[in-house]
Amino acid sequence: MNDPLASLRTRFLDRTREDLAQLRAGAEPRPLVHRLAGTAGMLGFADLGRLAAVVDEQLVDGEANPADWAALLASMAEATRPS
Repeated sequence: MNDPLASLRTRFLDRTREDLAQLRAGAEPRPLVHRLAGTAGMLGFADLGRLAAVVDEQLVDGEANPADWAALLASMAEATRPS
């Protein structure tokens, strides 16, 4: 069966890999995390989307909880790890 979202998922994972590298390099996190929070769940990465939403809300309020931030980066790394 052909997955109609396969190409979108591939592009999402490529973008997430790039975003992870940017975040690790010190990029402004809010726009990247906000986009991730809005997109991940729609493409089948529900846990990643929920975690990104939590961190996004924390960033709106000022600063992300270090444990949640670390969990988000780990989740992004896991999602983009080659199979």
